[in-house]
Amino acid sequence: MGKIFYDIIPPKAVNVKIKPNNFKNSIAKIAVFGLIAALSWAGISSIHRTAAYFNDVEESQNDSFVAGTLDFELSSNQIFSNLVLGPGESATGTISVINLDNVPQYKVKSDSLSGELCDYLNLEASLDGIAEYSGKLKDFDFGPTIFQGPDDWFFTLTLPASTTGDVIGKSCNFNFVFYGSQIKNNLPFGQGFTDTEDANSSIKSLMCFDSEIRSKGYWKNHLNVTQTYLPQMLGNEIVDSTSSAYRILGADYDLSMINKLKGQLLTLKLNIADFGIGDYIPTSSANSLSQIADQADDLLKQNPAPDNSILEEMKDLLDGLNNDLKIKVCTETGVKVLIPNGGEKWWIGESYDLTWITKNLGCPDDLAYIDIWYSNDSGSTWGKVASSTENDGVYNWRAPLFLENNTYYIPSEKARIKVVAVCSENMMVAGWDMSDYDFCPPINKDLLTPEELELAKALGLIQEETTTQESIVTEEQDIETTSTEPAVLDVGSVSAPVSEETASGGGNQSPVTEIPAVTQENSINAGQTSTSIEEISAPADQGIIETINNIIENVVNGIIEAINPEATTTEPAKNSTTTETATIEQVPVVEQQPTVIPENNQTDQAPPSDNSSSGGGVIGE
Repeated sequence: MGKIFYDIIPPKAVNVKIKPNNFKNSIAKIAVFGLIAALSWAGISSIHRTAAYFNDVEESQNDSFVAGTLDFELSSNQIFSNLVLGPGESATGTISVINLDNVPQYKVKSDSLSGELCDYLNLEASLDGIAEYSGKLKDFDFGPTIFQGPDDWFFTLTLPASTTGDVIGKSCNFNFVFYGSQIKNNLPFGQGFTDTEDANSSIKSLMCFDSEIRSKGYWKNHLNVTQTYLPQMLGNEIVDSTSSAYRILGADYDLSMINKLKGQLLTLKLNIADFGIGDYIPTSSANSLSQIADQADDLLKQNPAPDNSILEEMKDLLDGLNNDLKIKVCTETGVKVLIPNGGEKWWIGESYDLTWITKNLGCPDDLAYIDIWYSNDSGSTWGKVASSTENDGVYNWRAPLFLENNTYYIPSEKARIKVVAVCSENMMVAGWDMSDYDFCPPINKDLLTPEELELAKALGLIQEETTTQESIVTEEQDIETTSTEPAVLDVGSVSAPVSEETASGGGNQSPVTEIPAVTQENSINAGQTSTSIEEISAPADQGIIETINNIIENVVNGIIEAINPEATTTEPAKNSTTTETATIEQVPVVEQQPTVIPENNQTDQAPPSDNSSSGGGVIGE
C-alpha cells in the first residue's frame, strides 16, 4: 500500500493579549464549570441506585395490646400480733400467697428485725405441708420458688427452754417479706416485673402460766383458806373475819342485788390474792381483773346506790370471771419452772436436773434462795425436795422412793414440781411457779438403794417370787394362814403415811382415806402371834371403796409376810386345811385441812399456794 501524505499547514502565530477583566471572567467560568461537573458526577454516581416507596394502610377492629403485669397479695398483713412467749413455749402462724396476675417466682425472708429477743427465737417454716426451713428466725431466707397457688405458709416460733431469765420482758419486731418477679422470657430473678408484700409480727417474752379461778362456793366451804387472804375491802365495808366472809358468800345473803355483787366481788378479790392474777385482762374486757374489781368497789361506795340494772350488769361480769376454770397469766416478774413442765418420765433412782428462771423478784438474784417441793397429786399435797438452795437455775435431784423421812411417796402419774423464791432480806416469798402439767416418775427397781428396795418389797410395790405355804390345823391350833403373793401396784395406787409436817406442805390437802392400824381384832392370827402395821393413807378418789380394800388387803398380807414370816408357818396337821385372809374395815373419808400460810410467808411450813394447777410466778401479795 502506498504512503499517504497530508499537507500540513502550520498555524500562523497570533499575538494574544489578556486583559485583566477577561482573566477574572475566566476564573468565574472555571468555578461554575467545576460546580456543574460536581453536580453532574453526583447524579451520575447514583444512577445504579433506584429508590421507590410503596405505601398501604389496613385497619383491624377491636384489637388491644397491653403489657403484662405481676401482682400477688398476702391473706393478712400480720402473722404474729402481740404474741407472748415464755421459755419453752411455741406459737404457730399461717399466711397464704394469692396470685392476681402472671405466675411469679418469689422469695420469702425475715427482715427488719429489731429487739434483743430476736436473737433467741427459732423458726420452723413449711410450704403446703412440706418443711422448708428450721433454724434461727434472723437467718430465714428461702427461695426463689415458683407460685403454684395458693401457697400456704405455716410458721412456728419457739423460745427455747434454755433461754436465760435476762430475756424476760424483751421483745422482737420483724417482717416476713415476700419478693416476687416474673418468670416469662427466662429472666433472672429480680429482673422484669416485680412485686413485694410483707407481713409484720411482734413478740414479747414473759413468764406465763395457767392459773385457776375458784367459785364463790369454794371460798365459802374452805374458810381456812379464805382466812389467809383477809381482810378485804368491799366498797366501804371491811371483811376481816371468816364469819363475815361466810355471811357474804352464803346463799342467804343473796337477797338483794347489792349483796349479790358483794359476794362475787369478794370471790374475785380472793382469787386475785390467791393466784396473783390481778394483771390478767380477760378477752371480754379491756380492763385487768384488778381494774374491774376497782370499778365494782366504786359502785358499792356510791350513795345512793346505783340502779339495780347497773349492779346486776357488774355482778354478772364478776360471776362469769369467777367461773372461768383456767386463765393464762403472763408477767415480767417472778419464777418460771422450765423442767419438768409436764409429760416427762423420770425413773425413781435416776438423777435429773430441775431447772427454772427468775426475773425481777424484788430483791437481787444473789439475795434470793430457792425452796423446791414435789407433789404426787397434781399439786394438792407437797413434800419438800430441797430448802434454801442457791438461785442458780438448776438443781440436780435423784428421784427417791420417798420424801419427808419415808412419809411422802414419790411414784405417781400426777407428779408436779414447785419452785419457790424467797428474798433473804425479809424472808418474804418473792415468786413461785409449778409444772404446767403432770409428769410421771415410775419405779425402776434396779436403781433403788438397798433400803428403798426392802421398803418397796415390804409395801408390795415390787413383785417377787413367793411360794404358797399351807398350814394344817392341829389339836393346839384351829386356824392356818396362807401366804399371799405381794401385789404389783401402779404408781399412785398406794401412798405412804403422810406426816403432819408433810400434810402441811402444800396448802389445801386432798381428802384421804385412812386405814386404821391392824389390831388384835382385824389382824391375821397364827397361834398366839399378832402383827400390826402403821397407818397407810391413800387418795380417796381411787375408785370404789371395795376395789381399794382389795388392793390394801394384798399389801397388808405382803407386809406381814415380810415383817414376820413365822406368822405364816405352823405345825403341819394331817387331816384338814382351812384358809383365812385379813379383813380390813371400811374406813371413813377424812378431809385434811390445808395449812394456813403465816403472814411472814415462812416457806419451811408450806409452799405459797394450795391446789393450783400452775404456779403464780408473781410477787406475793
